[in-house]
Amino acid sequence: MDDNLDVIDSVSKPGENYNITDIANGLGISPIYAANGVAVAGNLAYENYSLTKNVYFYLSSDVQEITDQADLNAVRDNLGGKYILLNDIELNATDGAAGFDAEGWQPIGDFDNSFTGIFNGNNHKITNIWADRATRFVGFFGAIKNAQIKNLGIEIEEGKEIKSNNEYVGGITGYMRDSAIANSYSIGDISGTYNVGGIAGDVYYSNITSSYSSGNIYGNNNFVGGIAGYIDDSSITNNAAINLFVTGNPSENFVNRIVGQITSGTATNNFALDEMEVKGAVYGGAEDDSNGISKTINDFKDKSTYETDLGWDFGNDDTHPWEINPDKNNGLPYFYWQNL
Repeated sequence: MDDNLDVIDSVSKPGENYNITDIANGLGISPIYAANGVAVAGNLAYENYSLTKNVYFYLSSDVQEITDQADLNAVRDNLGGKYILLNDIELNATDGAAGFDAEGWQPIGDFDNSFTGIFNGNNHKITNIWADRATRFVGFFGAIKNAQIKNLGIEIEEGKEIKSNNEYVGGITGYMRDSAIANSYSIGDISGTYNVGGIAGDVYYSNITSSYSSGNIYGNNNFVGGIAGYIDDSSITNNAAINLFVTGNPSENFVNRIVGQITSGTATNNFALDEMEVKGAVYGGAEDDSNGISKTINDFKDKSTYETDLGWDFGNDDTHPWEINPDKNNGLPYFYWQNL
């Protein structure tokens, strides 16, 4: 899949005439695509174009731009598409608004009809999301397969949850297989029965990297974790679980700060707050280094802790996405692109 959805340039002077082809050729890369798959390099598209909105250029074809709630809701109509957020979206989270019914946000995709595309949050966030559903596979995405999610923030409406009375629940997705989530976060409370995680509930043959969850994670049974509830043949790397209360059924197993249960795969270079309260029979021990390192709140605010104990590199790009500043995010790590 042609997977580079980053914006490489744009023109933004509505009302003036542009030779878009000349602009694209001037970037020195060919082919280059404008929004929604319009080839502009070597194809003389838009020879003289009077702009009515900004035009963004991509190296990937068939990019679908998302600027509002209606665009976001339309993702469910093409689950294999390639999408990019061009701005933050504050959802109208009422019954009847695009993507919402009486039980809140309708997750995009489920096990039988999963999201299989690419979703580039483009360093933007979606806010005011909530759900209180009886179905399985609940999150912003219900289920993803062969998908890529990056640079996306999900913020749950204050005083509400992403909640299911069933299994497979997560802030970004309830279930993921053969997929990747990177440089993304979920803020807010999440609850379900089995397989409940701050980022993803159930993870198979997939990777979650450089992401974080901040909120309370509740499970009525087992497989509950601050980042993921359950992983199999997957990797969970360079993630943070912050300010969390993680709980499952005390008579059950597999509740932990980072991952509830690891059947196979790895959880390395992850960080969890030592003060995080964990209830349930903890898998591997709360300070099992294979499942994350637990530190105090003061350690969590010390840049050297991450560099020395975990080998994290701080920076301001997707390869080194973490920053830390005593005057931002209560001194805790955050992504370079977050507007704090």
